[in-house]
This record gives sequence, C-alpha cells and structure tokens, in this order.
Amino acid sequence: MHCKSCIAVIKMNVGDLNGISEVSGDPDKGWVSVGFDEKKTRVEDIVKKIEQDGYKVTRFEEKK
Repeated sequence: MHCKSCIAVIKMNVGDLNGISEVSGDPDKGWVSVGFDEKKTRVEDIVKKIEQDGYKVTRFEEKK
C-alpha cells in the first residue's frame, strides 16, 4: 500500500462487510485501521477482503 487510492479501495471493499464502523489508514506508513462489531463480522473476514484486493496482511493488533 503506497497511496490514498489504496486506502480508498480497501475502505470500499471492507466497508461492504456487515458491522464495519470505520476504515482509515496511512499509506505513507503502510497501515490500515478497521473498527468493527465482532458480533457481526470476524477478523478473518476483514483479512480475506483486504487480501482479495491484492494486499498482504502481515499483522494486526486488537484494541480493547
């Protein structure tokens, strides 16, 4: 991920999942943050959507 268009693609496709409340990111630093309701979607579903867009998910952190 290296540009604002990358964030827009991920935001559009991940945003299609049920329970997504927020998608933001920083293309210069290569990260995306996704807020979601874990009762409505799973981390695995989010990772799958991002990878379908051609990006590799190397790690994720849970914020509680």
